Amino acid sequence: MLHATASGSEIQRPLVAVIFGGMASSLIQELILLPVLHLLAHKDSPESPQ
Repeated sequence: MLHATASGSEIQRPLVAVIFGGMASSLIQELILLPVLHLLAHKDSPESPQ
């Protein structure tokens, strides 16, 4: 849809670009950024008993 040239595509293109960017940034945030922040936040805490 981002490369569409049909009638009405000039209206859909900006919306698709925003949706695609949001999905890509949320994927990066969930798979990379949040685990790293979690490890940094709990680096010095004592381990819980098993």
